[in-house]
Amino acid sequence: SARRAFMKLRCSQETDIGDQGDTSSEGQGELEEVLSNMSVEYEPLGVHRRRNPNVSAEILGGFISNEEGPGTRYAIVTLDGTVLLVDHNSSKSPMDSIMWNLQVDHQLMCLSKLDVTGDGMQEVIACSWDGQTYIITQDRQAVRFQFEESVSTFTAGKFSLSAGVSTP
Repeated sequence: SARRAFMKLRCSQETDIGDQGDTSSEGQGELEEVLSNMSVEYEPLGVHRRRNPNVSAEILGGFISNEEGPGTRYAIVTLDGTVLLVDHNSSKSPMDSIMWNLQVDHQLMCLSKLDVTGDGMQEVIACSWDGQTYIITQDRQAVRFQFEESVSTFTAGKFSLSAGVSTP
């Protein structure tokens, strides 16, 4: 049977492409060189439920965690109802990098991150077409709520009605 996987684009910029406003052919050549340094990595999803091997997914990275340095954690949601949190630590194999995976019976289409609990770590927030919304901590504690209407698009963040005061 075919194994489901996701694709990561690894970008490395070994040269300085100079001024962003440079539209000369020399600037274009440097940009093409940077793009040629991109590589594609395929990693297995590690999910045994196979509804459709061609299902679409959304990936969001840079989750803040207790670790120092840049965030190596990223979340994945799939249209067939899978939510994963992955810690891409170079010392682990791809299958061992999956911290948790959660299966739901809704088509997940939007993914956000936000520190809802105030503990300094961002939660995974996923929303489905029918309004089911999941907030999942990085240690897999989850809460679910239902919007009354269908959802076309979704985002999460700190919003403000007064200057200097924002709430999740």
